[in-house]
Amino acid sequence: MNLKIILGDNCNISRLKYSFISTLVFVLAAHAFIYFNFIPQHDGLNHALRFAGQWEVSLGRFMLPVYGLIQGNNTMPWVIGMSAILFITCTTYLITQILEIVRPIDIAITAGFLSTNLCITELHGTFLFTVGAYTLSLLCATLGIYITIRQRGIVATLLSTLCLMLSLGLYQAFIPVALVLYVAVIGKAIVRVNGNMTLHQFAYQTCHIIPIILGIAFYLIGYRLTMKVWQIQAPDSYNSLSRLSVLSVDCLWHSILNNYKIFGQIFFGNNVIVGNIARYCNITLVLAALLITSQRIYRKDISAKVILFILPMVAVFPLITRLPSILMKAGRSGFYTSYAMFLAYPILLTIIATGNNSTKLSCFDYAQQQGGGWNQSQ
Repeated sequence: MNLKIILGDNCNISRLKYSFISTLVFVLAAHAFIYFNFIPQHDGLNHALRFAGQWEVSLGRFMLPVYGLIQGNNTMPWVIGMSAILFITCTTYLITQILEIVRPIDIAITAGFLSTNLCITELHGTFLFTVGAYTLSLLCATLGIYITIRQRGIVATLLSTLCLMLSLGLYQAFIPVALVLYVAVIGKAIVRVNGNMTLHQFAYQTCHIIPIILGIAFYLIGYRLTMKVWQIQAPDSYNSLSRLSVLSVDCLWHSILNNYKIFGQIFFGNNVIVGNIARYCNITLVLAALLITSQRIYRKDISAKVILFILPMVAVFPLITRLPSILMKAGRSGFYTSYAMFLAYPILLTIIATGNNSTKLSCFDYAQQQGGGWNQSQ
């Protein structure tokens, strides 16, 4: 593997710099009061002097005790804050690479959305002791997809699989991040060839999901082995993997419908959780993306065939973002948010920026250079 390609050239280093500065500003503005507050809150009171144990392992987060060996049992808010800034910075950088968000202002906006959204804010306010571990889980999920689309071969597949397994082992709820980015990559590939995707091209894009499947498989094996070694059983809890065994078609259907309702409330609802400012911003972003897309269709930059490919992806996006909650029947208010939901923002920014910038995606350019892409003249 070419480490120079992975780490990036001078342009990518500039993107990393913008990602770090933006994340630092937004994280400190939104969460600094918690990082310098030594009064425990919510479940943080139970974990002020103990990071994780059998309960967290029984829920499927068997890598948390390992992370606890690094962070330590004592909750130190400022250390957790530095970890969060580092992990969110790296995640922002990788997402801007995957989605090809180039302009500094777009990178800053992306960092803001990823640093201050409802999910990360609730996490800071209730489970501060896990912020470092969960943002690392987010980073691992993103890194897994990044390696998959940038490199080929057995080594790359194994590294990607390892990242996704670690992400699941730290917190299962962040695997939708990898799935959303995977769907976004496929969507960009379809737009790239204007819907004229050959069987070879489709097979190449489909193989990106292999590390995700392998990561889930190895995670389940690791989880079962850990449960057997620790001699514990999965509890009958709303956030436990045991909920997967009690699914029914009727339950799944109602969970899916409820998910669309929750998704609409988060982004477009007029309630105390979202507020009118966020609601109007979300509506504006969606309308701008629709306008840019309509203009590109009118100019024949993209064909109607592309839209037919993309619409199903848009339709299932809300389902992908909250997939663990749907499968575990967790439709209650405590599971309102999912970090993957807020990937909608950088995706919308990418669509909007496309209207002013026809620069081709470097990740696909690189894939073509490695022999895994296609002729751009097609």
